Amino acid sequence: MDTKEIIKLLIQKARVAIKDTIIIFLANIKNVTSNCYDYSDSSILTEFLSMEEYNELLTSLQNFGFFTIVYYNSEEFIKD
Repeated sequence: MDTKEIIKLLIQKARVAIKDTIIIFLANIKNVTSNCYDYSDSSILTEFLSMEEYNELLTSLQNFGFFTIVYYNSEEFIKD
């Protein structure tokens, strides 16, 4: 099997795997995620994505064909 055939086979396997994969996207987003536990000495706000960053990541995942489920805070994810 030559290199081109191997690459085609790997791409085909990846497409099948993507269809069988669900991405759970737990995203802390500025002004969307409620911030109940911020700390004055060490703020967690820097860990939050901007809406633009969030959209870029989500769109990229979906453009690759991944099915995505989005949660905006840990409590929502855990309850589900």
